[in-house]
Amino acid sequence: MDMKQITDPQVALTGPREIVKERGLLGGEAPVSSGLAKEYWLELVQYPEDSARSLWLNVDDQWRCFHSPNAQIQNAVQNAFNNPKQFDVLVWYQDIKIVGLVVHSKG
Repeated sequence: MDMKQITDPQVALTGPREIVKERGLLGGEAPVSSGLAKEYWLELVQYPEDSARSLWLNVDDQWRCFHSPNAQIQNAVQNAFNNPKQFDVLVWYQDIKIVGLVVHSKG
């Protein structure tokens, strides 16, 4: 069976549309937009100390924030940026808050 990969972040979902809506990721206060990350910045130590450590991704020419990324997310994003010919990072966001991301293989 030939499976077509969806690479357009406007139509790609990380789950069935009904589940994504149920979790409040579509149709919230601000509209959900999507795009490809061009750069990343990982806070190794949070500042101020009482805030969440964050992963920042530059999407649509603005820095967007994902709070408290786990080691698996950090490694996947770093690997994607270390291998830009093989991977893209697709991001869904509301204003500056990242509500979803996928590391996508180009191959």
